[in-house]
Amino acid sequence: MDGDLDAEDVKALRMAMQGLQGSGWQPPVQAAEFRPQFADLESWVNGFFVLTFARSGEQRWCAAWWDHAEAMLRLEALWRTWEVAALDPVRGMAGWIREHLDPNLSVLFGANGPFAACTPEQHVRPQVLAVSPPPDGWWSSSQHWWDVLGEADR
Repeated sequence: MDGDLDAEDVKALRMAMQGLQGSGWQPPVQAAEFRPQFADLESWVNGFFVLTFARSGEQRWCAAWWDHAEAMLRLEALWRTWEVAALDPVRGMAGWIREHLDPNLSVLFGANGPFAACTPEQHVRPQVLAVSPPPDGWWSSSQHWWDVLGEADR
């Protein structure tokens, strides 16, 4: 028995499951297999993104976009949400532009974005954030990490 469930919880779950039996409830039918329009991120970036969102003026981009972890994460999220949005012919793209594209483009192409150090002529590998090991026992504390954060400064 899991330590998070007490006897009353288990009893309530059993009653709920018994109530579903004979109710006509069925587990959801497996959806038809989803096939994306683009096979992978690289195909989407090269076959859609760079063709659609090139802008004149201040726009930072790096031809080696695949060597920028933050850009990869954002572009992956954009691609996957684009694939889903494309399934809704009425509201899909409008919602995708508003909720996903616009906030990410301002970061991707921004002066402080992942391509900030690159120029059209030169790719600059991104730096990583410095880390130091936590003190002994830091992760085994019974308190949450946010409760002890900054205690050394007090």
